[in-house]
Amino acid sequence: VSRTVVRDVLSRLQERGLVRKNQSSHWMAGPLTAQTIKDHFALRRMLEPSSLLAGAPLIDRDRLTKLFSQLVTLEELDTTDHLKNIEELQTRLIETCILTTENEQLRELIRNNLLPVGASERLLRKLGLPGDPTVITELRLIVELLIRGAVTAAAAMLETHLDAAMKRMIAQMKIVAII
Repeated sequence: VSRTVVRDVLSRLQERGLVRKNQSSHWMAGPLTAQTIKDHFALRRMLEPSSLLAGAPLIDRDRLTKLFSQLVTLEELDTTDHLKNIEELQTRLIETCILTTENEQLRELIRNNLLPVGASERLLRKLGLPGDPTVITELRLIVELLIRGAVTAAAAMLETHLDAAMKRMIAQMKIVAII
């Protein structure tokens, strides 16, 4: 491809926070640090509960009920069986509940912020770090509160989930650093 195309792609990646330029204008990816994780999760705490509150009336009840049923079923299974599904379930929760807001700018900000977070989570999983079964329970509680119409409580539970997810990810990064 031409240099123009490469520059355009790198600029788009820079806009999404996946790469940056150093002082000598060289393109850099990473490093993944506890502070970058904290920054991304701080943005998630600001954006996602607000989006959930704004989009709650637009949530597809059938999709929400199906997601709830799947979460309840997975909670009852052996831990190793459902930990493989965590990424898919988190994606379904975000698509079903958080990205339903009519605010396109908010949806785009959330999607862009999730790119490095999702990439980091996949990397940590590929390194063989164990998942935490409490994620399923946290997601189930958010969905259950939405089904019951307790939207404010669901947004508060989402904040609690995001805090716990950040702490889990930082703990996993410490394990990788030691190894």
